[in-house]
Amino acid sequence: MNKPEIIRTVYPRLPDLADEDSISAIATMESGERDFAAAAPNERLAYLKALCLKAMTYLGHARFSPRETPRRMRLRIAEEMELSAQFANVLDIHPVEKSRIVCQVREFLGLRACDQTAREDVETWLENGTAREEGDLLPVVNAAIRRFREIAVELPPFQIVTAAAENALRRADERIQEEIHGGLSIEAARRLDEVLSQKEGQTPLDRFKGEARSPSTVNISTELQRLKELESYLP
Repeated sequence: MNKPEIIRTVYPRLPDLADEDSISAIATMESGERDFAAAAPNERLAYLKALCLKAMTYLGHARFSPRETPRRMRLRIAEEMELSAQFANVLDIHPVEKSRIVCQVREFLGLRACDQTAREDVETWLENGTAREEGDLLPVVNAAIRRFREIAVELPPFQIVTAAAENALRRADERIQEEIHGGLSIEAARRLDEVLSQKEGQTPLDRFKGEARSPSTVNISTELQRLKELESYLP
């Protein structure tokens, strides 16, 4: 199963080069958000709270540092908070300080940290839905991303999202196979096993494989006869 690249999925990423419309969509603050950030004890913390709030709102997680956010976004946050543009030059934050801010932002946004229970819940949801309908990994990964956001759980790293989608696809496939097997009669199951059993590296179906021939009367007649022979092998 080929794993999709992150750029082919809906996993959110901050743009490296953002135009004004993109920055406005990401960094424009509502009054309640300003009040939340402004409650910090000093301007530097107010700026960092605002930056983390808008980045987490957009990304759905807190795995970023100020230096990884676009400069135009940092400048816009300072402007929105009516703070000096010099705060856009704050590129680092101490892990303990960031942890405190993230906890506050998480509570404000109503997010909960992703744990094993949340991942298993998403896998089960996928198994009962998208994973039963799709054979490709990409749409299942995208469905997992959307599901994490729907249930207000912080997005785990992309590799974990992909692993959840893979597990759901595997389990859905196993369930479908069990349902098919359970729906077969004993005789039908026996005949199907005979068709799929390999002898000397081939199955009985291999003798019917071959390149398509030109649509002449003789070839069509031959192919019809081969199809009739094939029917005798099927349940």
